[in-house]
Amino acid sequence: MSHASQLEKLLPEDGNNYEDFTDAENIERDEDGVWIESDYHHYNGSFINKINMFLRMQWPQFKRPVIYSTTALLLFFIFFVPMLNHKTMSKPIYTDIRLPKTVVPKAYRLDFSTSLENVSFQGIAEIDVEVKEETNFIVIHSQKLNLSNIKIINGKKKWKAKSIKYNEKNQYAILSFNTILKPELNYTLSIQYSGILSDDMSGYYLSKYGDNDNPSYLATTQFESTSARKAFPCFDEPEFKATFQLNMTVGAGLTAISNMNVVDIEKIKNSEKKKYIFANSTKMSTYLVAFIVSNFKSITKSNKGIDISVYARPEQIESTEYALEVATKILRFYESTYDIPYPLPKLDLVAIPDFEAGAMENWGLITFRETALLYDEKSASSINKQYVATVVAHELAHQWFGNLVTMKWWDDLWLNEGFAEFMEYLGVNAAEPEWGMENHWYYMDVIKAFKTDSSHFTHPIYAEVKDPEEISGLFDDISYSKGSSVIRMIESWLNNINSRQVKRSFTTYSSNYFFNRIHKYLDLYQYNNAETKQLWDALESYDKDGEPLMNVSETMGTFINQGGYPIIMMKENKETSTIALSQERYFVNNMELLNDKSPADNSTWIIPYSYLVYSNTTGKPEILENKSITLKEDTSISLPRILERREEGKNVKVFVKGNTDQTGFYKVQYDDESIQIACEWLKSDLYFMTAIDRAGFLYDISSQLFNGRTENPEVILDCLNFLKNEKSNVVWQSAIDVLRQLLKNFDIHASYGNVKKYVISLIQNIANDIGWEETTDNNNDDNDSSNNPDKIDDGVDDNNDDDDDNPSINDMQNGKKINKFNENNEISSGKYKNELNKIKRDDEIPVEDNTVHNRSQLRAAILGLACTVGEPKIKSQALDYFEQIKNGTFTKEFSEDVLSVIYTTGIRYGNENDFNFIFEAYKKETSVQLKNMLQDSLASVTLPYLQEKLFEISISDEIREQDTNFLLMRLIRSVGSSAARQCWIFVKEHWNSYFIDRFPTGTAGFSRLLGTISEYLNNKELFDEIIEWVSDDRKHSVPSNSKVLVQRGVEIGSAGNYWTKHEKFGEIVVRWLKENFENKKFIE
Repeated sequence: MSHASQLEKLLPEDGNNYEDFTDAENIERDEDGVWIESDYHHYNGSFINKINMFLRMQWPQFKRPVIYSTTALLLFFIFFVPMLNHKTMSKPIYTDIRLPKTVVPKAYRLDFSTSLENVSFQGIAEIDVEVKEETNFIVIHSQKLNLSNIKIINGKKKWKAKSIKYNEKNQYAILSFNTILKPELNYTLSIQYSGILSDDMSGYYLSKYGDNDNPSYLATTQFESTSARKAFPCFDEPEFKATFQLNMTVGAGLTAISNMNVVDIEKIKNSEKKKYIFANSTKMSTYLVAFIVSNFKSITKSNKGIDISVYARPEQIESTEYALEVATKILRFYESTYDIPYPLPKLDLVAIPDFEAGAMENWGLITFRETALLYDEKSASSINKQYVATVVAHELAHQWFGNLVTMKWWDDLWLNEGFAEFMEYLGVNAAEPEWGMENHWYYMDVIKAFKTDSSHFTHPIYAEVKDPEEISGLFDDISYSKGSSVIRMIESWLNNINSRQVKRSFTTYSSNYFFNRIHKYLDLYQYNNAETKQLWDALESYDKDGEPLMNVSETMGTFINQGGYPIIMMKENKETSTIALSQERYFVNNMELLNDKSPADNSTWIIPYSYLVYSNTTGKPEILENKSITLKEDTSISLPRILERREEGKNVKVFVKGNTDQTGFYKVQYDDESIQIACEWLKSDLYFMTAIDRAGFLYDISSQLFNGRTENPEVILDCLNFLKNEKSNVVWQSAIDVLRQLLKNFDIHASYGNVKKYVISLIQNIANDIGWEETTDNNNDDNDSSNNPDKIDDGVDDNNDDDDDNPSINDMQNGKKINKFNENNEISSGKYKNELNKIKRDDEIPVEDNTVHNRSQLRAAILGLACTVGEPKIKSQALDYFEQIKNGTFTKEFSEDVLSVIYTTGIRYGNENDFNFIFEAYKKETSVQLKNMLQDSLASVTLPYLQEKLFEISISDEIREQDTNFLLMRLIRSVGSSAARQCWIFVKEHWNSYFIDRFPTGTAGFSRLLGTISEYLNNKELFDEIIEWVSDDRKHSVPSNSKVLVQRGVEIGSAGNYWTKHEKFGEIVVRWLKENFENKKFIE
């Protein structure tokens, strides 16, 4: 058959009825194996996909969809448009963006046949539906599918669809029938469909791995949030839960896995193909359906009758053991915590070579990036290990939050992601208790949420979604990090109020009011959908008249239903010994608001506010009171014990630490005198506050510094000198974030050198303490650098406190009991008596900070920062190690965390030969973790011409498409504004030819890259340019949500610029730095 005749067969017979047509005859399967079905052939309202398929059959060497689409459009206008007459189109019978609820699904039976060789699939969908209201049409989602042989069946009666009309914008087909569908009858909708395996990591797509000259392939799925419709016709909204029974026909040497277990495998007659038949699923939403066709291997462990398996490509199967180990522990922990068993007979975790997200929680078949699931102890870092454990814990949490109970619509996404993010720390803590993960959340999530939510261009946690195109923008730090932070606040608040002990069949958290009510929520809505208000109802307690006792909905509604967060301003009145409390919304660009007298934001919150009152009445800081109040409006808290001592004529100093244990999602603003008192005590008695409170205090006062909320910025800069004695991982991780912000603000300023000297002065002690490798000397407080030649010796004596009798941080947190409201709307802590200070003091490094795991992470962070700012000894040693690695004389057995610092430093200060050395090592490396580490190292290149080389590499076949945006973002964050400007030029030049082609407008990764570029441009003209670029989608395609991310980035970046140049803030800092560091030298 000629090309012209084949194309003619694809055209509709009647130009007047271009949406509904029937092929005159079958188009047989050609040598490339693409099937073109007979009867109704429908490509979603147009026939362009048919031309795409024709092109793909004839010229399979063309791989990119943009080539097909462009050619198809040309053929469309050449051959098809002339056939159309000017007949007036009939008005569509349905146009809403959401599906109607007149017909809803009850059960799907999907019979798939997948051909990896032909990059295609076909199948039959039989959907049992329930008719809610009489109708003669059904609206069903379908995108990039060929639909045919559409029938509605009632018993022995069958009706073919009389017409199919496709709404391309809303991605659904309207199927009309010559019968009225009635609620009292049972119907089955039958549809044949076919499609092409995509290459954009969404829907049903193709993934490649192995040697580029002889690659292997697999077909896998990614349906969240609206891509199930790309694989089969369905009711693709989370509310339409149904059961799913799948059959998968695959080629020789391949296997299929899906959400449920395999019940049978049939051989196809006269073929090497096999059909995998899966058990019927529980009720679930379409975005959770998953299936994979591959030649992967797996390892399996049984846990209480549940088979847990981890799959990977054959050469990586040995790296799956750790994921299997932690998954087994965490699953058991979640079952006991929720008091609801995992409901499926098996659980598969699969490492996918090409995967845009970190992981996806498909029920019973969780898919991951390889770096998020594979861990090789011989070649991976502690950071890799923690990442694997954390992502596994997050996705397993979804098996209850999101899968068992699913949000009704995407505006409640936080019910899925916020809870999973919250639970992941508890899950990892159950699997790896020595890591102390319950403290990591502060710098990993709370600080991240603070940054995003400080912008005007944020959104509420509960964000109304009217258009599915808005959904991708909700998968951000607000839904995840802020959502989890607010849940943590709710947990602390409710448990403080409710002291009653609740006995349940499980032991973990058995006395925890919050988790008892979470069990109630999950149990009540299992296999169904829920909304935020239903969560509030489950968490609330009511009196005998049915009135709420805690007003959970009202209180937490102020954090859920509006963007931003409060900063609580505390000001002491010494005469009355009271602390005045007031609140306002925190904005990153506060100084600009003060300068131009913009109208104040009137947002207010109902805040569970906790505080500790410290006093030096015994000569050293001790806790006098531990209280909480519900803060609704400006008020004052009294300090009666302080007033009593002052009336006795005693010179009493007091410091009130707001936000005890940092459980509240708000910042605290202290007056300068309070900051001076706290910092004076920290320098002499570091452990009077717990590590988590030191981290929070440090971050709060640094926020005051950068936000223009202090009249004396130098007080805060001087206060940070307490870090010279600090050894806690959580404090240092928070501090490093602050110091990097300071470096970022002065990136192109003349005082940048003095800023680096200031940073060096703060980190030298901890760098000396922690050294380049773990030894018996640096794994306790009695450090002697003479015994460790790889420690950094700057001549500073260690001054450490040893006290092994104090409790760990977990003991301290669990020791607090808070009972009930008193008459002043305060939560009284009860009397701690002599135990009070034992509970709240850290007279030693917390246990988790002395573990090899956490010290490895701290070592990498400290040495990495030291090399970035050019600390002479550390930088010199790193470059020396790098040269040894290059010439093959390196003999140290450093951890991968430290090797990453060495490689990064070699690239940062290196030349083209150094860059090529790492790039060649990257290309040859087969370990997933080492390959990722080498890729990260390349992203520290500072020479402009090598940055250009990295840009070209980022869009070549040497880098997976899933990594392109992340690689460029790492470069910008590592190098700063110079890299951002270069990257912006490169992105503009390749906007259509690469980025829009490879990353469709709904892809979040490219939008995030644009947001990162905008934050670091550090130039008003460029700020204006990038905003104008993404605001004008008439000139070029613009990724969804990119405009708001760019506006947010520009706001954050310009706020830093404004602060640096401000006479009351940045200029004072410049003078202070000059006075203290202009002539200071650090000798190698």
